[in-house]
Amino acid sequence: MKVVIIAGAGEVGRGVAQALIYERKNVILVDSDPDALKSAQSLECLLIAGDIMSRETLNHAGIQNAELLIMATNSDERNILGCAFAKDHRQNMEGVSGEMATIARVNRMLVAREDESEVFHRWSSVDHVANSDMEIVAELTAGLISPHILHTAPMGKDAYISVSKISEGSPLLGQPLIQAADEIDGLPIPVGIVASGGKSSIVDESTEAESGDLLLFAASGVHVQTRISTACGFTSEPMVDHPRVIIFGATSVGKDLARHYLAKESYVTVVEPDLNIANDLVGSNLGNHRRLDVIHGEPGDVDLLKDIGMADHDIAISTLDDDNGAIAIAMRAVDEGVGRTGLIVDDSTLVDTVRRIGLTRAVSRREVSISAVMEHVHSYVEGRFQIIRQAKEFVAMSVHITPDHNLINTNISKLESKFKGGAKIVLLERNREGMNPVTFSPEPSMELEMNDRLVILLLRESITNVEAKLRS
Repeated sequence: MKVVIIAGAGEVGRGVAQALIYERKNVILVDSDPDALKSAQSLECLLIAGDIMSRETLNHAGIQNAELLIMATNSDERNILGCAFAKDHRQNMEGVSGEMATIARVNRMLVAREDESEVFHRWSSVDHVANSDMEIVAELTAGLISPHILHTAPMGKDAYISVSKISEGSPLLGQPLIQAADEIDGLPIPVGIVASGGKSSIVDESTEAESGDLLLFAASGVHVQTRISTACGFTSEPMVDHPRVIIFGATSVGKDLARHYLAKESYVTVVEPDLNIANDLVGSNLGNHRRLDVIHGEPGDVDLLKDIGMADHDIAISTLDDDNGAIAIAMRAVDEGVGRTGLIVDDSTLVDTVRRIGLTRAVSRREVSISAVMEHVHSYVEGRFQIIRQAKEFVAMSVHITPDHNLINTNISKLESKFKGGAKIVLLERNREGMNPVTFSPEPSMELEMNDRLVILLLRESITNVEAKLRS
């Protein structure tokens, strides 16, 4: 029997294991830390205590029958080396069945971010690098638009799935959701619902919502986030067009965030406590941008923050590695009157805590890493793959209709009927030669064209069936 081996029973490894168990995969989870394995005991998979860098452990895990090895430890170097070691060991075994793909979770190793994929694959034996940096930037920046949106899942090329709770007084209550949403100018149609009792379903013509339910919306662009919040019964100050942004930490994500906001014509200040890192940024092409200021100093230095005018910024974001320190920075920003605060944490349990104490948006590296790994697990249907974290029975995926794809000229309604109610095509990006791409909510009567890109919302239990219908 084919197996999937996951090395590392931390939060990422356990999250990936759970996602694969939902899909009825035969999962083996390996870790040398007894506490990590104890945390994984509730998972319906085989747990093995051992070092993945041991041939004995690989043999015990059944490496000769593995279709996939996922290295999900907290060490970039160990994850890359583990892929190479396992592949080498497997090639020298007898009775090996088929090919084995490898996925390495890589957080901070610069060469894995910047090296050309085929070059990195050649020297590392890593088939897929799961790096969450750009996912974090897309999710965090979209989430800061409207504080009442619980989760915004980027689906690539300005397509998003957003989750919001619906409250008393919402105009979406009291009639079928699709009908109610159609009466609100500029509001995307709700595509999924999680009832307050926990039942998840795709929205159809008869679906009605109650106060406390979670609604899922699919939209092109982040500008509709405020409309979604308002329609669900919440009010908040709209984001200014060109916010002033202060970023704590010249980390890889911090620099990516700076690039994002500079491209939006914002003024950006980066505060970095390490002098060498600050100087490296100043001397880079990014550091030469006329709307970027780089400050060397401690984020907790009250006098420094007053000198640089933190209170005059619209957004404050911490990208530093210390979770508690990041929360402290965000709380100070709130005290200074900054309207929107963002932070990146490792521990996913802190995300809801941050929301409860009044901070705007937190993103967990580990949670985003789970989706990054799963995207590569599902690479045989080329496109994005996102776990909708506030509505865990849902996932979203995208698929590109290649020139030789068997779905060309297929009617959307006919394709959706094959999904048996477990999935819906919620966005279609049309790419016609000589024209700019256009993303919209498709009509059921439309036919698919070459180079279309579909964004599909589906229930976890439908993944296998849906992917079978989407393969070229």
